[in-house]
Formats: sequence, C-alpha cells, structure tokens
Amino acid sequence: MKREIVACLLAFPLCAMAQNPITDVIRQVEQNNLLLQSTGYAVKAQKAELAAENNLPDPEMEYVQQWGSPAGVGKEAEFTVTQEFDFPTAYWQRNRYKRQQSKALDRDVEQALQDVKLQTAQLCVEMIGLNRSAVLLNQVAENLRKYAQRMEVALKEGDATVLDLNSVKMNLMGIAAELEDNHAAYQTALQSLIALNGGHALEFTASEYPELPTVLQDMNALADDFRQHDANVLRMSDEAAATGRLVKVRQAEGLPKMHVGYQRNTATGESLNGVVAGLTIPLFSNRHRVKSARAEQTSRNLQLQDMQLQMQSEVMALYNNKEKLGKVLAGYDMSLIDKHIVLLEKALELGEFTILDFLTEANQALDVRKEFLKVEQEYQQTCYQLLRYRL
Repeated sequence: MKREIVACLLAFPLCAMAQNPITDVIRQVEQNNLLLQSTGYAVKAQKAELAAENNLPDPEMEYVQQWGSPAGVGKEAEFTVTQEFDFPTAYWQRNRYKRQQSKALDRDVEQALQDVKLQTAQLCVEMIGLNRSAVLLNQVAENLRKYAQRMEVALKEGDATVLDLNSVKMNLMGIAAELEDNHAAYQTALQSLIALNGGHALEFTASEYPELPTVLQDMNALADDFRQHDANVLRMSDEAAATGRLVKVRQAEGLPKMHVGYQRNTATGESLNGVVAGLTIPLFSNRHRVKSARAEQTSRNLQLQDMQLQMQSEVMALYNNKEKLGKVLAGYDMSLIDKHIVLLEKALELGEFTILDFLTEANQALDVRKEFLKVEQEYQQTCYQLLRYRL
C-alpha cells in the first residue's frame, strides 16, 4: 500500500508532447466569434461614412412667384436650379485620404482577430494546465482511497493506529478540495472559451502542451513579428500617413468652390432662360484648418514612435520572462524527487520513518510537482504571447 502512494507521484507524465489541439479551437473561434463579426460590420459602416464625405452637395432648387400691384403690372416667376462643387483637386485629395484611412480601419479587424486568437490560446493553455493538475490529483486521490481502505483493515488487525488512518483521510480531504477548485476553474475557462466561440459548444480535453516552435529562441525574429504584424501599431502608422493626406485635403479645400445652374424667368407674355455660375471663396471657413491638420499629423507621428518603443519594450519583457521561466523549469530535477520518495519508502519499511513522517515528506514532493505545473503553465502562456502573430 505504501508503494501505491509512491506510484501516484511517479506516474504523472510531465514532459510528454502531443499534436497541437489549440490550432483547431482557434480556427473554430475565428468562424464563430461575434466580436469579429461585429467589428467587420462596424468597419464597413465607417468606410461608407468616410466615402460619403467626398460626395457632391445636394443640388438646390428655388421657385419665386411675384404678383404686381396694381393688377395691370402682371405676374412674374423665377425658377433656379444650381449645383455646387469643390475645386476638382479637393475631390482627388479626399479620395486619396479615404483610401489611406480605409487601410487604417482594416487594422481594426486585424487587431480584433489577433486579440481573439491570443485569448483563445491563453484559455487553452490554462485548461491544459488544469487538466494536467487534475490528472495528478486524481491519481493521488485514487491511491489515498485505496490506502485508507487498507489502513482500516490494518487498524482492525492492530497493525495501524487511528492517528495513521485519520492522517490519510485528512490528506484525502485536502486533495478532494483541490479537485473541486480545479474543476470550478476548468468550467470557468470552458465557458469563457464557449463565449469566444459565439456561444457554440466545444470540447477541449487536452492534457499535454503542443510542441513549441524553435523561433522562440530567436529574439530578433520575434521582434520582427511584432513590428511587421502588430495591428495596433500598423493602424497608427496608417493613421499617421492619413493625416499627411489630410493636410493636402485641407489645402485643397482652400481653393474656390464653384456652382453652376439653370435659371428661368417668366413674365406676362415673355420668358428668359439663362445659366447661373458663381464662386465661393473660402476666406473664413478654411481658416486654421491646415494648421490643425499639420498639428494632428505631428501628434500621430509622435504617438507612432511611442507605440513602437512600448512594443519593443513589451517584446523584450516577454522574452526575458520566457527565458527566466525556462531556467526555473530546467532547475526542477524531477528524477531527484523520484529518488527521494524511493528512499523515503525504504526508510518507512525499515521502521526509520513513521507513516505520518512519510506522508509529510510525500506531500512536500507533491507540492514541488504542483509548483512545477504552475511554472510550466506560466511559461507556456508567455510563449504564446510571443507567438501571437503566428497563431
């Protein structure tokens, strides 16, 4: 019965690798996530609104009817229809601005997709960690239950004490409480994953982490991923370029506006037809708008530089944390723990250890394994943050 407790500590596979189950979940979420769908429609609406800014103004129509006094003067009527439009350069510049701003809006979809993918991967890693812990705890609980049953038999035969039996039962109660906490955490993570999947049910029972790519050892390659694919930074870059176009738009809007149209005048027995043409000189309406656009361009460029620096700092922090956690994991000598438990078992058989002492030492070894699993999960989550643009 002592060997069964040892077996429960040795049987848990800590280093086994499996095929990547996370990618399949990410693909499902990509298809079903409601936020991604909502963001897509929001971007379409914003693009339509942006395109509407370059529309021609509505044509104007005016009709005037006049009566003379005295009545012999007769009647007169005037009908006018005009269309106003900006100088052609303004439409061209606004169209270029629209294209650049549309690129920036597309980044919203990319950003939402990147965020959802990372959230999904992080939840999957958390659930794998919980499943690994559950496997270990279930094995311990199963062996403690068998141990308790045999201890009851030994107690009747006088080979054990009530204190020994109670110690085993208290250990079992502690493991049962940990399993309940583990199950609750798993269900919470699963519900979050289902929410990301648009409410569609899915299962995720993996208990082994997928093999990580070797690119994690290349700091420069990871930094390039962030620089080339971070949608938030790319959006700011596109917006900075768009504000450059906006300066040209504001300059073009300082050119005269024109309006042309048709006019008809009628009076008793006669009528006149003619063309209406005129200019609107924006002496006041466009005042300070070029200066405002240039200030906004400078602001966007400074924001872009700040975001790039923050991004570089984030990559370095994540990479350094990954390296630190990797060293911590490498420092865990599981074979030493296994050998230690074997020695404890021999000491117990020789009567050098009581069962209470053995359980205390075995629990310490179990705590080390649980701490290892905790660090392992944190390491995996950090790695997926670094790999967010390769998911």
